[in-house]
Amino acid sequence: MFYEKQFFFHYSCPFATWAQEETVMRGNVFNTKTNLPLDNVNILNINQVKGAITNAKGDFAIRAAVNDTLHFFLPWFLSRSRSK
Repeated sequence: MFYEKQFFFHYSCPFATWAQEETVMRGNVFNTKTNLPLDNVNILNINQVKGAITNAKGDFAIRAAVNDTLHFFLPWFLSRSRSK
């Protein structure tokens, strides 16, 4: 049986990006119902085929450029994609 769980990610950019400059995106992924951090969430930059995984606190860092798509997924959660 497949259950949909809601999760939220928060990311911050240390400086504004212009043109196609690449920067390190840092953020946090947590469960919206319990507000607990989610570890081992896979984050994939689809445009650059680079990945990252959240730590025990739900934190992650991944390189991304403007208009790159980040895909967040866990095997037991419904996947979501977000464009930067």
